[in-house]
Amino acid sequence: APKRAQMWAMCARACARTRTRTHRFRPNPFTYEDRSVRWKFEAAAKQIEAKRNAVKRDLRELRQLEEDLKHVTSRGADGGRLIDTQGRDPAGAKLLKRRIVK
Repeated sequence: APKRAQMWAMCARACARTRTRTHRFRPNPFTYEDRSVRWKFEAAAKQIEAKRNAVKRDLRELRQLEEDLKHVTSRGADGGRLIDTQGRDPAGAKLLKRRIVK
């Protein structure tokens, strides 16, 4: 009799654990027979990849703009204003301003 009681207690504890757990067992979507499940996971993976690539592209563009800004402003002695200053590259500064404003 005590063994059976212990078994019930263990079973109740296990059920309580699985009830509160947020991550239940999920089958691997790529080996799952239902094609719609697989498609959903593939679509989500593609969205994540697209967002990641967009962030990488934006960071690359930002780095390029910072380098261009350093290049344009470092041509003169006083590194103050960016547009229409003597001793610097005014055409480059205008192009850079157009890229930043865009």
